[in-house]
Amino acid sequence: MYNTQIREVAIYRDSAFVKRQGKITLNAGSDNVTLCDLPANIDPSTIRLSLPKGVKGSNVQTRKLTNEEKEEKNRELLKQLGETDNQLAILNTQKELWCANGDFTGDKNIDIAQMSEYLDKLPKRLEELYQKESELNLKKEELNKKLEEQNKLNNRNYVTADIDTAEGGEYPFELRYLQRNVSWYPFYEVHSSSEDTRLTILQKAKIRQQSDENWENCAVKLYTSNPSISLDIPELPVQDIRYYTPQRNLFKAAGNSNAMMGMRMAESTAMAAEETVEDTEVYEMEEVSFDEATFVQSDTMNEYVLPGTYCISKDNDTTLNVSSREVNCEFHEIAVPKKDTCAYLAAEVKTEDIAELSDTITLIYHDDTYLGQANLNIDKTKEKTDISLGRDENIHLEKKELLNKTSENFIKTQKTTDHDYEITIRSNKSRDVRIKMIDQIPLSHIKDITVNAKELSGGQVEEATNEVTWEFTLTPKESKTFRLTYSVSWPKDKKISY
Repeated sequence: MYNTQIREVAIYRDSAFVKRQGKITLNAGSDNVTLCDLPANIDPSTIRLSLPKGVKGSNVQTRKLTNEEKEEKNRELLKQLGETDNQLAILNTQKELWCANGDFTGDKNIDIAQMSEYLDKLPKRLEELYQKESELNLKKEELNKKLEEQNKLNNRNYVTADIDTAEGGEYPFELRYLQRNVSWYPFYEVHSSSEDTRLTILQKAKIRQQSDENWENCAVKLYTSNPSISLDIPELPVQDIRYYTPQRNLFKAAGNSNAMMGMRMAESTAMAAEETVEDTEVYEMEEVSFDEATFVQSDTMNEYVLPGTYCISKDNDTTLNVSSREVNCEFHEIAVPKKDTCAYLAAEVKTEDIAELSDTITLIYHDDTYLGQANLNIDKTKEKTDISLGRDENIHLEKKELLNKTSENFIKTQKTTDHDYEITIRSNKSRDVRIKMIDQIPLSHIKDITVNAKELSGGQVEEATNEVTWEFTLTPKESKTFRLTYSVSWPKDKKISY
């Protein structure tokens, strides 16, 4: 078996295609050769072997150790563990004997001098025994770790092949295979400045690999696709129309969870305390830059080819810088009075400028100050996208309910509830700000339940969602008031909820 090194990894969202290289010594003629051992969690069906021209290879197979071979490799460690357990048992017996012999209450013929001598020796002897016990327990712990590592090696895949060459010598070979238990997901840093109309977006990748071996000094590609997702083209079944028969639901559905956001990390950021040191040289500081990945858009996915080589640990997540870009933006405030009494500063960008980015966690910096995290949500069917830069505590909102009255119409056998809200927004900022305020009125998909908007103070209604949007400008210290008035009508023998 020969030593190999991983030279390149192409990482998908849930796996990686690994390329490793080595050298093999061959005699002239044909031979069945064991090339190397690979991690247990690879996909053996994807193994590909490459050899120099003129060297023929066939019958590439993987095999695992038999139980007898595993026992042979573990035999020496298990023997040492057994000997250590025996020594610990002997020590435990010695401790018990020394303690038992130190109890003189039942011995009336004991010599006082002998008793004093024994009690003087007892602490030192027990200390020696406890020290020896501690050393043996450490040795046992180390042996168990070695046994655990050996068991991992015992489960690896040994790659064999029939190789035929006309001349003996040392030849290079290359193996490629799909490695499971590997994943990556993107996250971003958004940097903005109140003095600039551009955003700087840094794209980073969080890589997790659990292949039981470190990847040292290897080239890295990142793919945005996922090979585990079926490639079958969807087919439409026949859609039958039937009468609906309600069924009793005996179980509550579990709450929805987002798997990618479940693998996603909760980033923690510590702000370094400033120290004042007298008589020290002052340096002009600049942030460390990095070489960007090459972006390639293929027929079915996006690819990032990172420059240089990287070490990716099997024990810890690895964060790599991918790219940096500047995009033009327009700053404005987004207010949602139904949900929050503050507005949110947002950067409006063209969706086409960030179309290849993913919906994921984004760390927000404004004027070189860390503000927190936001989720980047891109609707790629829309022309523009808002990127949240955090809550603006200098814009204040209040939504008051002025009326909530229900009445019955006996002629039409209907009930009607009238709702009337007043929304006040005030700016405490020192400059003009553009505001986009969003609220809503209920939406009905049932013919017998009708919603009528009465007063919207110039707001525009989106028919698909019944969201009401106002866009306006607030000057410094200015406040504005809006009315949101609507009614809901339904058959009086029914109950509704919204």
